[in-house]
Amino acid sequence: MKINFKTSLLIFLIGIFIGHSQDNLLVAPAEFDSLKQRIDNHKEFDETRVSLLNEYARLCFYNKEFKTGLMASRDARLISEKIDFKGGLIMYHLSLAAFMGGGRSYQYHNQLAEKISIEEDLSEYYQPVTTPEGYEMNKGSQERIDQLLPVLEYFKELGEQEIQALVQIIISDSYYDTEQYEANYKMLQNTIDIYKELGELFPAINLYGWMRHLLETDKVDGDLQIIHGDLMKLLSTTTDAKILANVYYQLGTYEQFTNKNISNAVEYYLMSVKYSEQLEPTSLLLDVYERMSVIYQDLGLWPKRTEYILKIIALKKEIESDPDLFHEYQRALWCMYNINRNDDARAYMDTLQTHYSNNFKNELENLNNTFEGQVLKDEEQYEKAISLLTKSYDGYVAQNNQYAPPFEAIHIADCYIKLGDYKSALKYAMISHEWHLKKPNDFRNAIEANSRLAEIYGAMGKTQKAYKHLSKYHNILKEQEVYNEASSVMELEVSTLLETSQEQINALEKEQFIKEQENKTQRLWIFSIAGALLSVVIILLIVYRNNKQKQKANTLLKKQKTEIQETLDQLKTTQTQLIQSEKMASLGELTAGIAHEIQNPLNFVNNFSEVSNELLGEMKEELTVGDKEEAINIANDVIQNLEKISYHGDRASSIVKGMLDHSRANSGMKELVDINILADEYLRLAYHGLRAKDKSFNAAMETEYDASLEKIKIVPQEIGRVLLNLISNAFYVVNKKHKSQKENYQPMVNLRTVKDKNNITISVTDNGDGIPNHIKDKIFQPFFTTKPTGEGTGLGLSLSYDIVKAHGGKLNVDTKEGKGTTFTIVLPV
Repeated sequence: MKINFKTSLLIFLIGIFIGHSQDNLLVAPAEFDSLKQRIDNHKEFDETRVSLLNEYARLCFYNKEFKTGLMASRDARLISEKIDFKGGLIMYHLSLAAFMGGGRSYQYHNQLAEKISIEEDLSEYYQPVTTPEGYEMNKGSQERIDQLLPVLEYFKELGEQEIQALVQIIISDSYYDTEQYEANYKMLQNTIDIYKELGELFPAINLYGWMRHLLETDKVDGDLQIIHGDLMKLLSTTTDAKILANVYYQLGTYEQFTNKNISNAVEYYLMSVKYSEQLEPTSLLLDVYERMSVIYQDLGLWPKRTEYILKIIALKKEIESDPDLFHEYQRALWCMYNINRNDDARAYMDTLQTHYSNNFKNELENLNNTFEGQVLKDEEQYEKAISLLTKSYDGYVAQNNQYAPPFEAIHIADCYIKLGDYKSALKYAMISHEWHLKKPNDFRNAIEANSRLAEIYGAMGKTQKAYKHLSKYHNILKEQEVYNEASSVMELEVSTLLETSQEQINALEKEQFIKEQENKTQRLWIFSIAGALLSVVIILLIVYRNNKQKQKANTLLKKQKTEIQETLDQLKTTQTQLIQSEKMASLGELTAGIAHEIQNPLNFVNNFSEVSNELLGEMKEELTVGDKEEAINIANDVIQNLEKISYHGDRASSIVKGMLDHSRANSGMKELVDINILADEYLRLAYHGLRAKDKSFNAAMETEYDASLEKIKIVPQEIGRVLLNLISNAFYVVNKKHKSQKENYQPMVNLRTVKDKNNITISVTDNGDGIPNHIKDKIFQPFFTTKPTGEGTGLGLSLSYDIVKAHGGKLNVDTKEGKGTTFTIVLPV
């Protein structure tokens, strides 16, 4: 048969059209037809039909036949329920995951399928879905909305809430992508209500995160506090550690990267750690540790950074069969350097050289030059340091390293500054600064570069340029709020540690309450004795006045004198007991503050003991098989662990010793003491003591320590008791004001030391309500207190006054009603 040119052209064009139409489909029509034919031919409503329907549903999704696909998956589920086929429920959730294509809902249904397969021992039915390339449900459009709204109405009428919720999530995302934010917000709320009704908390909690985002970015109007309250209320309804660990991790990630609120992020991460550690070790816990370690590095909190890097290394070894620890060992090396443990840092360098020298020869050479160069700089061997640091800088630049060069340049500049070569120092400081201009978000480098340039220009007499960079330096610190964030984060860590020691703290509080009740009883006793004494005096006057017989009067007077002396002796005994009770109350506050500090070294001792025990087991195995070299390596690891156990044991011992020193009777022996260190120690202990009694308490702390102070001879336990009393009182009044204030009030306590001629002055300032003028003159009197009955003995300030006076000093007070109070300790040098 002949085919003319026009016919050939028409066939060709039809072929092209058909080809293009099929190219737009992710599943070929022939595959559809074949599967549909198999379903039609299989008349039985059994497990095979369930499997075929789920397979058909997924092919429908990939070709955007959403209603047909969802109907097929629903039919398969109904058959599974009728024949009690649990494998069908696994396939149903996998089909819903396929429909979503990705994201948290995809993960949620995938995890549900996995959970059922484990519980029912049906792992053969759990085959995680991989959607074909090009199936993108996360890209929303008005066309997608128009396509899915009829589907939504259909399943709403059927009462299929789970399918309805998933369709609404995709429509909601499309509303967001097309900037229909109000519709997006309303549909999110409606979807959350569905999940609450179904009792499925995890997806509901995830959707709250999107609602918060809409409110925080001002895309819709609403009350963010209400949303946050609803979210926390919903979280309180579940005890499922897996759900809570995941949700708190997601909340922490959101706060860290979206809201840039580091304190909130750390709070959520700590909650995630709390629940993750109740489960089998997973990659989620590893992710949380990673986030925490980065935060602590940015805040310059190197001891905490070290703690989490070591946790990461241990966890990777536990959950990964052959972990690659190259970067973790690098980070551990710098952690050890920054907490002044250079021997441990070199041990990590040796480990890196042993295991990774073949693949990372150049990187390790640069790393070693950097580390040894910085150690030499610390040892003030600046010329040798410059030689090594310059080599590492050139090496990093050659490798196109995007992180190390600006910091290497800063270290080199530091060395030249110390040598007085400001021209060379300026060259490297400018290199670091220019690097920062290319990466403006690297605020750590910006801080370092601007501070060095200010110092260099100042030394060169270029005051205008020095002021310019100094201003930039302070502005960056202010913008980033590095120190405030660091303080807030450490408060969260302390709070978490205190919670883990709750039973101990409760015991302390109970003991303190008993002491306070004893104080209250003793105070009533004193008043009774004083009343009796007054009665005796009145009787004496009456007797003296009315009895004219001298002998009888003298006899009676002698008798009454004896009684008065006995009463006075009882009064002195009671006063001594009260003073001791005040000291014990002070010890209670100190102990509560110390509780959190002693927990950390004890944890290290326990952890390293467990690891050492496991290593010794491994060493026995290696010796059994005759691998002497590996056994020696393990023995070296055990030795290192034992050294760490000894170190942390000594730390715990020193903490206990300090507590015992505080509690024992005063020996009267004076010793040379650094006032700055003593003041800072009791500031932290007072703060943690109050936090132990009231976890809602929070206050900002400012310190201004005079670095020029010389050591002075004092009885440290006694002056420490004075500081603890004054600082605790300051925290008490700002906390009281905070609870009574409705307006925005920030509790603040300032601790300041300064040398003035022949004296050292320590001042404790609060921004509380101040002391009323009519009682200002009474505050140092014994037993006078403004605290409610049972909350104070009235001896704290009186004893403090006597202690300072016994040291040849003065205790002064300056106060303004409604503004605050300053107590000043003046001690002679």
